[in-house]
Amino acid sequence: MPIVKECRKRFSNLRQFAHTGRELLTRTQTWRSLSSKPPSNCDVVVIFGEEENVAKIAWLADILGNRVPELIVTQTYHSRTRTHALYLACSHKNLLKGAQELKMRKRLIEEVGGELQEFCIEDMELFEDVMDEKKFFTSCERQTIVRHYLMSLRAASFESWSDDLSFSIDQSIIPVLLSAGKIQSIFPLHNRETLNVLLHTWVGGFKHHQPIDLVEEYFGMQIALYFAWLSHYTKALIFPAVFGILCWLLLPYDKNAALYYPIVALCTMLWATLFLESWKRTNSSYTYRYGTFDRPSKLLEEPRPQFYGYWEPSAITGRLERFYPRWCRCMTVCLVTVPVVGVCLLFVGLVALGHMRLQEITDRKAQKWPFLLASLVSYLPMILHAICIFVFNEVYYKIARWLTDRENHRLEEDYSNALVAKLILFQFVNIFYASFYIAFCQKDLDLLRQHLITMLVTRQITGNLKEYFLPYGQTRMRQAWLSVRFDRNIGTEHIPLSGKTDESNDSMDDDSVKATSKSSPGLSQECITEDTDVRRRNEGDQLTKQASLVKDVSIPPAEQEQIMPNYYDTSEDYLEMFIQFGFVSMFTCAFPICGLLALLNNILELRGDAWKLVVIFRRPFAQPANGIGVWEHAFDIVSYVAIAVNIGLIGVSGSLELLFPHLRSIDYVLLLIAIEHLFFVLRYGLARMVPPIPSSLERKMATLEHKRREALRTLEREERREAFMRNEQHLAAGSDSVSRT
Repeated sequence: MPIVKECRKRFSNLRQFAHTGRELLTRTQTWRSLSSKPPSNCDVVVIFGEEENVAKIAWLADILGNRVPELIVTQTYHSRTRTHALYLACSHKNLLKGAQELKMRKRLIEEVGGELQEFCIEDMELFEDVMDEKKFFTSCERQTIVRHYLMSLRAASFESWSDDLSFSIDQSIIPVLLSAGKIQSIFPLHNRETLNVLLHTWVGGFKHHQPIDLVEEYFGMQIALYFAWLSHYTKALIFPAVFGILCWLLLPYDKNAALYYPIVALCTMLWATLFLESWKRTNSSYTYRYGTFDRPSKLLEEPRPQFYGYWEPSAITGRLERFYPRWCRCMTVCLVTVPVVGVCLLFVGLVALGHMRLQEITDRKAQKWPFLLASLVSYLPMILHAICIFVFNEVYYKIARWLTDRENHRLEEDYSNALVAKLILFQFVNIFYASFYIAFCQKDLDLLRQHLITMLVTRQITGNLKEYFLPYGQTRMRQAWLSVRFDRNIGTEHIPLSGKTDESNDSMDDDSVKATSKSSPGLSQECITEDTDVRRRNEGDQLTKQASLVKDVSIPPAEQEQIMPNYYDTSEDYLEMFIQFGFVSMFTCAFPICGLLALLNNILELRGDAWKLVVIFRRPFAQPANGIGVWEHAFDIVSYVAIAVNIGLIGVSGSLELLFPHLRSIDYVLLLIAIEHLFFVLRYGLARMVPPIPSSLERKMATLEHKRREALRTLEREERREAFMRNEQHLAAGSDSVSRT
């Protein structure tokens, strides 16, 4: 019957789909299980493209060995990914040398205070565990030093990689090869033992505090400070969440509630101010603990490899250093960066305005059109705007990076801050323009609440899908594909690694059994069972042979981590929280449960960001930091903007008309301006009243400074005493010679 055949066909397709899914899952598990221990001679991996010439790679390895003798270079080939790689490491002696060049802070022995101090080879006996190669440097510090040596490679003359790629004298080679795509990636290796500890205590530890100390030791200061800030922010969201729920349930926020908007605006302003100022105190404690509180002057830090300029002696150290005039950078910012960014922001604003106008037109048309699908037409402007946002984000990011490259910042931190500042401006206009238009142009608070629900809920859901599951799925697909390639390499094209037989063989055997049973109806069931057992034993023998082949083959961790996506920095994570903080601080009075939605999202965000760092992404290089950088200023600015927005919402809501019904329109405007300035003064006064450094930390710093001064006085007294003794000995020797003559 046709219906029966169709049902059988669909059941067969479903069975095949389930089999394919199990096969894919098993292949990814197999790929991850085929791991060998990390090689002892590898801290950092350099991966080249598949099409790169082996002779050129050997040339690069040769000049690395000659010009950067501190590095231990091992050239290898990854047969599964079909790429060449360089494994880089350093001896303990050269690690000590690199630590001194990078001015790393290491802990002193207890006899001299036990504090963190810049490492110096001349005083290395004063540092704790300095001769222990396994304890003195963490894997994070080793990788930072190896990367420093790698990036120090520069062209000695007019050398070239190919006909279309050459290097000028003293140009940094590695960044040029990276930007040209000759080097596919550079990444440090994970430490499996530490990852397992983080997986249990950090990702799965919902009942425990975050192990910030272990995170700082493994991922570096920048990532540790991000998670410390995120934890602090999540705890601070408890107040607006509870306060918003109470307001939502107990207080009406229509135009009949005269005091609702002013009270909520005042409480939100106080919360934002206290949160930001309390974080500055927490940040001081963390940076002091990890030795980045009193970082040296930027003039003493090593410049980024891409920094260019002319050579001249440093006024501080006397060594030859690259110098780029500040006025050149200022001219670039004023004449290039500001106009280009302004045009981009104006263009985005016009597009957003066009989207709002188009939305109004389609909504009116959809109500008049008689056909059933007319309501779907109103979604077209949203789809077009979403596509425009995606395209604008990609284009503007490239423009922002190009502008920042032209500014030629000396330090990596300055470069990152300049890039982030441009992205913040763009995203602020791109995200909040529609909310401002609805609130202050259309003056429709009900529509604003609907818009806020859509933005907070859908943006958080789609953002989490893009942030976590998209890279996770891409990694698993790459693992499955490389598992198939691994099958072919070991000669098991007909026997997959999952232990399943080929589907065609299964169908053929099933058909043969059915045919035999039909042609010989008198055949006993025992014969069929015996044939099936023989076939299964043969399959078992084949799987045993395959297992012995797989057992002899191991995939190095560098090749496993090569297919993982790269985690660049914390900018995307901060940007997500920046937008969320903007919604909570600016629009809580219009939509009170903004804080609750943000709190629920951040509870998952804490463990989700930890999970993606431990499971999904490659290990990033550690970046030094003494705070959250430009983001701290961005949050401060948003807190001031939030005051103006909340005052504007008070005016739109009609609260002042209910409180003071006899005032003129100009009086309402002047009253709003006066309240706004009063809130500004209150915000500034609170920020000045809360000290950024806790008193306990100030006492510790004062005690340490007192010990340093006392030690300096003791040293000076000993030097004067030794000089006096030498002078006395010299005079005594002179008098003896005179008496002899």
